[in-house]
Amino acid sequence: MTVLLVPGGPLLDPSYFPLDGALVADLRRAPARRCDQLVDALEEVRAVHGPPVVDLVAHSAGVNVVQRYLERFAHRVHRLVLVTPSVFAVGIDVPAVSRLRTAGLSRAEPWFGDAWAALQRLTSGRAEPGDAEAIGPFTGRRPGEDPDPALAAEFAADGAFDPAATRAALARFPGRTLVVAGELDVASPPDVARQVADLFPHGRLVQVPGARHFPWRDDPRSFRTLLEEFLAPEPEVALPGGRNLGAVRVGRTVRKAAGAQTPTAQALLQHLRDHGFDRVPRPLGLDEAGREVWEHLPGSTIGGADPWPDWVFDDALLADVGRWLRAFHDGSREFWEQDGQVLGHQDLAPYNAVVDRARRELVGFVDWDLLAPSPPLRDLAFVALRWVPLMGPDGRDRAEHRRRLGILLAAYRWTGAQDEVVAAVRVRAQEHADGLRRAAADGWGPAVDLVAEGVAEEFDRAAAGLGDLL
Repeated sequence: MTVLLVPGGPLLDPSYFPLDGALVADLRRAPARRCDQLVDALEEVRAVHGPPVVDLVAHSAGVNVVQRYLERFAHRVHRLVLVTPSVFAVGIDVPAVSRLRTAGLSRAEPWFGDAWAALQRLTSGRAEPGDAEAIGPFTGRRPGEDPDPALAAEFAADGAFDPAATRAALARFPGRTLVVAGELDVASPPDVARQVADLFPHGRLVQVPGARHFPWRDDPRSFRTLLEEFLAPEPEVALPGGRNLGAVRVGRTVRKAAGAQTPTAQALLQHLRDHGFDRVPRPLGLDEAGREVWEHLPGSTIGGADPWPDWVFDDALLADVGRWLRAFHDGSREFWEQDGQVLGHQDLAPYNAVVDRARRELVGFVDWDLLAPSPPLRDLAFVALRWVPLMGPDGRDRAEHRRRLGILLAAYRWTGAQDEVVAAVRVRAQEHADGLRRAAADGWGPAVDLVAEGVAEEFDRAAAGLGDLL
């Protein structure tokens, strides 16, 4: 996973924070320098130079930019490391007593007297010229690293921060978050850093003993080990089921081999999400290996279960599949329509569904490999075939099949005759059987296996046995 480094300052020369192998977001040339406006500059760096999803490491004032970035682009972030964080973006006050208590731990240092006096004046509102520079030893700041007053003012100008919106975004962030505090850091005392960690569902605070605001300088070995362990590559876990392109899960993403339909599929699903239909995987482009990257949908799948579990045939779930299909077709029609055709999924079976079993609802469908133009009725027929189901003897009588088909069609808001759908199911079943045989004859591995397992014959029987449902 690529690491993207966001330096502090604000807008310091990034060379002060050497992080081997990281992609650096040098935001000094950004056209606008207010914190919220730097979000677009950061996303441009990721989009131009980085992969679809990155690990973010931010220091000090850069943490504010990253936290605002999460409001809009959390799906682009896998893990977070926030080093001695500034807290303007989340509206946390740093009490004077916290700074003074932390500063007192450095009492044995030879520079303590003058720095302590300056800090007392600053925290009591009696600052004198030169006091800001005089407290530098408490943070470990080097010459030339003092914030530029004009840049700092522009960075924090009116509109830069929206703590309520930022806190809400952090509370939703599903990734792991490491907050690193320096034991002796007056700028971001450990008790304040803990408050930052607590804003994240999976936040963790680590305090580096003896470190100040730049912990990689005070204890390079411990800091490097901390980051290496937290940002260690995660294994690729093969997802159960799926015969075609071998999907694997990496963190909160799913990756699989790209195909000719990938650009269209990702454009369609982004269009759907942009227009309020979020019950599809979020497309995240291609990774460094050229594979499709999708946001992982949380929920239950049937995997390789055979027979399928009973919850697949729940009436409430069937109705929700129908509602999903109507919304999908409506959105697809807005994206592209020609001669009564839209872009259809073509394989909306339970093995491609992700389900919230507790709520008896469909989360969404995956595996968009077969996306192609077709009449909406073709998708509807396949859903009826696999979800009612109308595949053949299943212990249900025809009255039950008609009842469940009625649930599906009502949820889909079908206005035609039920017999029209049944006729389309017969055609779709036979097309599927014939298509499997052609693909097997061409040597396509998954089809060879399916034909050998008798799946094509199952679809033959389904097509032949639907006459009494008309």
